[in-house]
Amino acid sequence: MIQKNAPNKDNAYAYMDAMLAKAPQEAFAVDMGYNGTVTGLTVDPALHKRIGFTPEEEKTLRDLDYAFLAKNDSAMKEWWDKVFKG
Repeated sequence: MIQKNAPNKDNAYAYMDAMLAKAPQEAFAVDMGYNGTVTGLTVDPALHKRIGFTPEEEKTLRDLDYAFLAKNDSAMKEWWDKVFKG
């Protein structure tokens, strides 16, 4: 996410594009042992077996509803504090 008042939006977008490019994402998987955040990456099959998802697992993944979360953030925090902080 890039802030509305970011002093140099072009550089911010360039940085995000560079970080989300295929090569850095593949290197991240190798170096850190985590899946990349973009699709279409090529990783060694042994690494994929360790960090990847099966097709069945991928079907269960859901995108978050960020508009809902932003709209209801205060109410959810209030609920969290009430239920878990007691």
